[in-house]
Amino acid sequence: MTAIELLFFIIRLSCGVGLSIGLWTVNPLLGGLAGIGFFLVFPKLVALFVKRFGDKPIGKPPCCNRCCNDDDYKWTRSENGLPICKCKCGYEFVADGNRFLKIDSEGQKRPYMAWSKKEGWVKDE
Repeated sequence: MTAIELLFFIIRLSCGVGLSIGLWTVNPLLGGLAGIGFFLVFPKLVALFVKRFGDKPIGKPPCCNRCCNDDDYKWTRSENGLPICKCKCGYEFVADGNRFLKIDSEGQKRPYMAWSKKEGWVKDE
């Protein structure tokens, strides 16, 4: 069991017990059923949450020189109002959904990186 799984189990157990104790004062049967029900339903709720929000990119990919990370980018606006992300090295990027497009010297957007649920940031060919 990994640390994340252990933490997940402890949260699950404590929420189930807490709900059970809270409802125990109203009706012991209701408290027991609610605690067991929450303990069984909690993983499904987490799975739905991950499925819904899991495809969103986390942070920003490293720049072309591989020296700038998520905190090294600054957001600005272009002349046409597009939000542009600029790294410390001077490269400019545009975030488009789960893709990160590089803006070349001519102002054209070129594929750079794409977000994958399984692999994180990968080269966008």
